[in-house]
Order: sequence, then structure tokens, then C-alpha cells
Amino acid sequence: MSVIATTVRSAAGGTLIALLVLAGAASSVAAPAPTGTGWPEVSDQIDDLVEDLIDDHDLPGVGVAVSKDGRLVASRGYGYADTAEGIPFGDDMRSKFGSNTKPLITGPAAWTAVTEAGLDPATLRLYGPGSVFGTAFDDDIEAGADATGTPLDWYYEITVQNLLDHEAGFVSGGSGEAAAAMFDVEEADLTYAQFHSSVLRTQALLHEPGTYSYSNNGYGLLTLVAEDVTGQSFNDHVIDQILTPHGLSPEIEWTYAPVTATTARPHGRSGGAPVPQTDVITNTLGLGAGGYRGSSRDAVELMVSLAEDHTDAELDAMGWSSGGTVGHTGKVSGG
Repeated sequence: MSVIATTVRSAAGGTLIALLVLAGAASSVAAPAPTGTGWPEVSDQIDDLVEDLIDDHDLPGVGVAVSKDGRLVASRGYGYADTAEGIPFGDDMRSKFGSNTKPLITGPAAWTAVTEAGLDPATLRLYGPGSVFGTAFDDDIEAGADATGTPLDWYYEITVQNLLDHEAGFVSGGSGEAAAAMFDVEEADLTYAQFHSSVLRTQALLHEPGTYSYSNNGYGLLTLVAEDVTGQSFNDHVIDQILTPHGLSPEIEWTYAPVTATTARPHGRSGGAPVPQTDVITNTLGLGAGGYRGSSRDAVELMVSLAEDHTDAELDAMGWSSGGTVGHTGKVSGG
């Protein structure tokens, strides 16, 4: 089972949409009536579209929120958050954002950490003198360059903005199991610094910094950047500087928080029938790449608030698209 989440902001900045989908088998019993609120001329159209989506793709539950010119015009929930217990998918039901975490949470959090420290993400380098990490990873870089043939100078060109723009050249992921073995620790105890050391030693850079290649690893590394600059844990920084100022803590939370009555259950398929599952998370390595959850309404409210507080250029620098737009999807295990 997976959650597929989509966030969209129009180029004009007027319309924002968030869609959170529980992907799995639909319930064999009649679906509950949609929950939530909305302008009738908007919600009626959305109801028809989403109910067709649920029928066509056998989905347990869907959450949708839409704003227009900064006003919430629809916040709706459809189907079930837990098919076994018959719990409706309310419009306040939290699901994982998946990779939407990047433009909604991690990008703004890292950009804010750096700029509020009086630094420029476009010129602040990751490695070497005067950089974020200084010489902390020099041994790993030298070992990796020797092992993979990556030009040594490529590493020392990487900036924080390269990470935000997916232009650092890092592979998208890596092996937590291999990193844990390298440091002789349990995978559950692996730190992101250790994981990054493993990636540097074993994975070549895909290209010189400045060329786009989507990277979960790069956004994971942004959590270390924020922690180094602020002296806080990444999640504390997110709460203090992103969620609380925008009135969205504890509504939006990391996925390692306890499951509550407003957390959608993950579902899988068994013989074509929906089966709620227990979400098992080994460690927090995926925090920056996809480790937050909230409702569709929460996602839209955060997008609206960020767009009100920042210029289009600032939003683009945070990892949005271009011209102050955001269009992203996410697919993750669990609910």
C-alpha cells in the first residue's frame, strides 16, 4: 500500500490544491458520504470527480483541499481512513505527504535556517573552508573520489542551493543496511551523518553540480544543514520556524509521532480486499525527503501562508518550481 500525495499551486498564485490518496483496495461496502465543507459550486464538482476516482482505481480514501486567492473554498474527505473499522476519511485526516515534504517542509526549513543566519544558499558551500560542514566529510570525499573516479573538485563546488534545486549530483538514495554495516551499528541507530558518509564513500556523483537530477539524498542532507546552522534538531527547527509561525503545529507533524484517531491507516491488498496494516518505520533517515504528514487542508493552508510571506523568487529558492509555483507528487509506504 502507498499514499500518493499531490500539491499544486497555479502560476498566477491564485489557486492551490492538495490531494492525499490512500492507495489500496476499496471497501466492498458502500462508501460514507463526503465529509467537510466547501462552496457548493466547487464541492459538487470535486465530489463527482473524486467519487469517480475512487471507483476507477479502487481507493479506500481520499482527502482534497482547494483554496482560491488565499481563501479555502473546499476541504473534503471521501471513503475510509480505516476500512476494517469503518472510520470515514474526514477532511482533517492526516496522511503522509511523501515527497511533498520537500517543497512544503524541508526546503522552506533549510532555506530559512540559512538566510536567517545571514548566509546565502547560492554561495554557501557544503564542504571545505568556510562551508557548512568544514572538513567533517573530507576523508569520506577523498575515499569516494578514489573509489568512484568522481573529480574531487566537484564535491567542493556543491552549494546549499544546489541541494534545494536537486542539482548537487547526488544519487537519489542509498542503502541504510550497508551504512549500518559500515559503522557497525543497528540500522535503527544510524544517523544521517553516518548515512551520508557511506554515500560519499560508495556512490559517484552523477554529474558536476548545476545539472538537475532528483535526489532524496540531497533533501536528507538538508536536515543536517539546518541542524548545523541552527543548533537545533531538524524537527524542532521545523516546529519553531515553519509550523508554529504558520499556525500548523501540531496539525502537521513528523511521521514518527504516535498514531491518533485522525491518522489514516495504511492499507494493503489481500485477495482483492483492503487490509489495514501497521506502519513500521525503522529510523528517521527519510525525514527530510518525505517524513511529515497532515491533512490536505493543512497542506493548502501551509502553501497559502508561505506564498503570502515570501516572494516568488524566494519560494523558487526553497525548492518550489518556477515563478512561485509548486507541483509535486509523493509515493510512500504507509498511511
